[in-house]
Amino acid sequence: MTKRAPKASRPLMRGYGLPEHDKGLLPWKWAEQQLAKSHNYWITTVRPDGRPHSMVVWGLWLANVFYFSTGRDSQKSSNLEAYPNCVVCNELAHEL
Repeated sequence: MTKRAPKASRPLMRGYGLPEHDKGLLPWKWAEQQLAKSHNYWITTVRPDGRPHSMVVWGLWLANVFYFSTGRDSQKSSNLEAYPNCVVCNELAHEL
């Protein structure tokens, strides 16, 4: 099964003056390149009580998949087991 690239969109941020059109949005290919050249990533998971848990991890972005390791009893492992959705950001925010 071939995965489709995510559709670029703007966040809903009323009062911030963001344009309502898609002009100027970067393609997914750009995001993939940024993810692939990073070594350190921020991963944010959610605890059962809804509180976020963010940690820096070493990882690898390869073929549209993010790989990292963690201890079986770690907080992020427990969180991901219960709630597999998470946010992954690279270390290169200054290049945006």
